[in-house]
Amino acid sequence: MKTIFFLLALSAAAAAGPLEPTLEVEPSGEGLLLRLGGVAGVPREVAVREPVVHVEYLFVPLILEKTVEKFPGGIRFETLRVTEGREISLGFHRARIVPDAVEDNPATIETGPFVVKGLFPGLYRARLVLDPSRQSVRVRALNIPVTQAVADTPWGNPSEYLPLCRRLRLEAEDDAASVLRLARDLEDLWIRFGGGIRGDPRWVEGLAGWRDRMESLIPRNDRRPVQGIAPSLPALRGALAGCFEALAELAAAYDGRMALDQSTRAARLAGLAPLEARVNAAVVCLDKTVGRDDVPEPERVRAALDTLRRAPAALREWHRAWTGRETGHAAADWPTWRSRFETDFTTDLFILGRAMPSAAYDDLAAAARLILSDTPAGAARNPSLLATYASRILEETNTPVDVATLEACETEIAERLARVERTLEKPQEPR
Repeated sequence: MKTIFFLLALSAAAAAGPLEPTLEVEPSGEGLLLRLGGVAGVPREVAVREPVVHVEYLFVPLILEKTVEKFPGGIRFETLRVTEGREISLGFHRARIVPDAVEDNPATIETGPFVVKGLFPGLYRARLVLDPSRQSVRVRALNIPVTQAVADTPWGNPSEYLPLCRRLRLEAEDDAASVLRLARDLEDLWIRFGGGIRGDPRWVEGLAGWRDRMESLIPRNDRRPVQGIAPSLPALRGALAGCFEALAELAAAYDGRMALDQSTRAARLAGLAPLEARVNAAVVCLDKTVGRDDVPEPERVRAALDTLRRAPAALREWHRAWTGRETGHAAADWPTWRSRFETDFTTDLFILGRAMPSAAYDDLAAAARLILSDTPAGAARNPSLLATYASRILEETNTPVDVATLEACETEIAERLARVERTLEKPQEPR
């Protein structure tokens, strides 16, 4: 899609034509490249001075309105209308209007690609402004008019946008819970061994393991989107980065104090208070960023918890129906059912994540991974129910399923969700 805006002002001295931009969206690794091009109908005497075009890139979520038609063995969705959500600014860039080597050809709009972290489906937009007041003296002297234009390009399947945002948010909140535990573990490690002597193997081993745990989280956070496409994710990403930096500095300070072989405890603690206060401030900031005021209603939280409880049975029942060759349960029907299952599961998981205090994150995240992860079972790794059943159905194999392993997995899921429920039943302090 491409929309060209009319000239906002006309000049008697120079008649400039409109900008005609084009926008292409290209996947690149874990992100997207926005490539802006097009032509500009400006006089050649303007183009040779290569005036600057100011560009704002935006993301627009696309909202799908659907009807649902039920039929024996399944559900059919039909899209009635696609509407645009609220624009989200991705950032600003500059382009130039460059004359073509052939005099009669129009000038082109040229700029480097704009990088977007994350593969978010929706509408990408470039809004261009050619404003004489923001040009060099040489260009301003030409008295060109203010010109605006917009180029739009849709990318991906709009129905995947909300589930993706929810998954990214839950992953970040899972990491936030891990960081809060890291802060407590570092404090415990110092309390236990901080009075020891240099080279204490228990301290060395404990600190090395602690650092490995934190360093495994940092690359995940660095890869997270910095733009506000997924609501509140940039703030959570920044809060996590602040915690990583403060904790690393405090750990280094603790380790340095262990090098003071014969120091008194007072000397060991000297200078640590400001660093510990900084860690506490970073932890509080992270906790507040994770906690939000829009906690779901208790009834909705209960319903979401029930969805997670029923998930193992739903997978088991679908596999049983597939084994029995029941109508609507052929291998070809599995992708559609699985898509609905994952969407409903992710939605309710997100609702539970909003309601959970940090103490219950570990159990909630572990239960979710045991149900939904695409990672197959392996050495020293619990199997994922979805991966186990999917591999059998898609490969259409009648190899006996390891019932004991699946039952053990379902038992662990039930136990973890029971702990989640008990946490929900306890009175929670206001966030």
